[in-house]
Amino acid sequence: MKVKPLIFTLTSIGSPGQARQSNLGFSIWACQSGSTIVIESQMGFPEHCRALDRSAPDKFNYSICTLVTDPAEYAEMVESFVSAGFDPASCEYLYIDNSRGNQCDAYAGCNLFLSSAQGEYIILCHQDVVLKYDRREHLERGMKELDQIDPTWAVLGNAGGVAADLAVARISDPDGHHRWGRLPAQASSLDENFILVKRRANLCLSRDLSGFHLYGTDLCQLARMSGWGAWVVNFHLFHKSRGNRDRSFYEIQRGLVRKYQKAMSGRAVQTTCTRVYLSGSRLLSWLWNAGRRKTMFDQLYEARKRQRREGRPAKSGLCAQLAQELGSGWYALYWAAHKVSRPFQSSARWAGPGPPTKFWESKLAQKYLDGLTGLEIGGSAHNPFGLNTKNVDFTADLTTEFKQAEVDQCGTALPVDIVAPGDCLPVPDNSQDFVISSHVIEHFFDPIKALKEWHRVVRPGGYIFLIVPHKERTFDKERPRTALKELIARHDGLIGETDPSRPAMRGHHSVWITKDFLELCRYLNLKVIDYLDKDDKVGNGFAVLIQKEGDPIVDGEPQASPSFNSPNQLLRNS
Repeated sequence: MKVKPLIFTLTSIGSPGQARQSNLGFSIWACQSGSTIVIESQMGFPEHCRALDRSAPDKFNYSICTLVTDPAEYAEMVESFVSAGFDPASCEYLYIDNSRGNQCDAYAGCNLFLSSAQGEYIILCHQDVVLKYDRREHLERGMKELDQIDPTWAVLGNAGGVAADLAVARISDPDGHHRWGRLPAQASSLDENFILVKRRANLCLSRDLSGFHLYGTDLCQLARMSGWGAWVVNFHLFHKSRGNRDRSFYEIQRGLVRKYQKAMSGRAVQTTCTRVYLSGSRLLSWLWNAGRRKTMFDQLYEARKRQRREGRPAKSGLCAQLAQELGSGWYALYWAAHKVSRPFQSSARWAGPGPPTKFWESKLAQKYLDGLTGLEIGGSAHNPFGLNTKNVDFTADLTTEFKQAEVDQCGTALPVDIVAPGDCLPVPDNSQDFVISSHVIEHFFDPIKALKEWHRVVRPGGYIFLIVPHKERTFDKERPRTALKELIARHDGLIGETDPSRPAMRGHHSVWITKDFLELCRYLNLKVIDYLDKDDKVGNGFAVLIQKEGDPIVDGEPQASPSFNSPNQLLRNS
């Protein structure tokens, strides 16, 4: 048997030219001190030794690892993974049994998984996740996309924090479907419901932290300091839990802060459920990481926003309770810090990772619609509102002219949730908190039909929010304004879309200024509660906010909502 020589450099082993026999059967030829020597084997390598072969294939494609407290729920999770393509032939399923008490916390358990798993990729997931939507091929498509964007990525998840006050996610839970932000996005933390780690990155969690919270944040920070990247990708699953911030959460948060104060320069890290400021500054750390007080301020601030939006007294219910517990002094301090830091946070959003977004979010829309659930008609990735919406479009084809324009402007296209015409929505009456659209209604030949349809699906007290191109600020500047009588004639079928007497539309069937559209709303008896002559988003249109009037919902059954008057009758009355 021929054995390749082993090359070493030694300091000194004896006289030059002198051969020594090793205990393992090696002939060692001595050379000058500090020079290279050759070790030849007469017997081959010992049987109890194994050569490290980095080119050897991994034993499995995936190692799916879970801390288990409920075996029945874990069995449901495993079944959903197998059904989604993670078959046992190419995947190993590893678990730590915590069903009889917490024998192992998440930090120690995940380190055991990371060191013991034999898959090319290690998935750390909760036992209460179910793959109801996306499958293995969707995950692998996301990883392939990341390989092109960032070859040094090592960690990914489906939800996480990107910058201060900015989280991104693609997940469903008992509260509904959630899709926040542009994906993929580089992350500073990951939600622990689902995390995938490249095994060859040799990552681990901190030895000096323990518990069951924020280990996704710890893993991302250690990966970053090791030169690896962490990302949130579009991998949609169902998480049965909404998350739990108990007393131990804040204890772990304080431990995380103490650890990284010693290791990192000042930075704010946003997770899906909290924000921590990691800094050596005692003042900033004390201000932003006083967990309970900061959480109460956030809850009180949002509650007061909701009450102002809904027209309820600001000193009632939850607001009064939180204000009394927090105290006016602490609220004033946090409010001032929030307002001072807000411009810098907005700058971070604009200059954050990923392709740039062309247009800002609308403050007017956020004022009334933040925290509600609704539909966006013809939504686009380069014109986001940052609201909880389902996107409605007439086609799910992402290769259309409009979708290609999205990709050209911001690198991605917004997926379509409901395929339907925007003026014929397959949703029940009074089922949505709002309907929103930007630069869409001018593309409808019959905008009256569209407004009626949107009014139908919005619940009493809900909203219709529109941004519409202004004639004087778009390429429609030289075209005549569309008269109300023409809109009524279209709706009554007196004018057809292909009528030869109509001029070429260049994609816009109607041309308005703000006054014209408000006149249309008055004609339809729509209650306009706010508007901007120049919108605060794209800037070349106007914004109109309509609130639906009607009786409240009683015993779960909405009463009859107000019907529209006949267009012809209203025209005669006007």
